[in-house]
Amino acid sequence: MGKWIGENGKYDNLLEIGFDSIESFKILCYYFKFDKLTSVDCTSILMKIQSQLENGFDPEDFVEYLALRKIKFTLSFVPSTYLTVQGNWEHFKNVIKLNLKILLTSRERLS
Repeated sequence: MGKWIGENGKYDNLLEIGFDSIESFKILCYYFKFDKLTSVDCTSILMKIQSQLENGFDPEDFVEYLALRKIKFTLSFVPSTYLTVQGNWEHFKNVIKLNLKILLTSRERLS
């Protein structure tokens, strides 16, 4: 995937860009939307995204990371025009699987 490049093409580190908050972002077919985040959570997410971009995005690992930090988020599927129908279908199934995992994990915490 490569490194993050800012609008001016200079930045290679997400933290250098200076995000104050994150409302949502999309990686591949995975659309993450967050409730209000603390600055610590925002920094933590930026560091994790940077790591994921450098090492290849792993949606299962990222969702598990957010769940462990108890960061509230929703995960949606956004079809990609550069993937085949089969590729989109595989990512769609993965989003459903991850959402079921999130739901079951949140129910276990309530019990």
